[in-house]
Amino acid sequence: MRKLLLIAPLLLVAVLWLYGCDETPVEPPSAVAAETQEGAAPTFKPGDKPPPLPTPVVLSGWQLASSGFISVAPGETKGVSAFCPEGKAPVSGGFLMSDDANYALTQHSPLVDSSDGPGWRVAVRNTGSGPFQLGAYATCVAATAG
Repeated sequence: MRKLLLIAPLLLVAVLWLYGCDETPVEPPSAVAAETQEGAAPTFKPGDKPPPLPTPVVLSGWQLASSGFISVAPGETKGVSAFCPEGKAPVSGGFLMSDDANYALTQHSPLVDSSDGPGWRVAVRNTGSGPFQLGAYATCVAATAG
């Protein structure tokens, strides 16, 4: 076993010599990527200063708004909305339902031009054999005209 450990590096050198090991230095990936075609993602070489990051957006006044629960009978399609308080706008939303629900989601979207105000709307069709409860929620933040 000891002889094999001593011979293995010599065999590797012999194989590389026989098959012509290319001793050309390999360019670092950043240098190779810099030669890509126009429209490719920008790359940086070591020592390059990266571009400035976009100005961060500060979300303030975060609040979770929720609807009440409604019952959706088999075969029915019903929707429910959660509305943000005045001066706030939805940035996301979702829904909650009982564990045994079989459903098809028909709407899951923000409400921005609703006469009742901004919020989140969810609608489902009950594809199961029993009723279930459905509720919606909206993640709201302070809104300013921009």
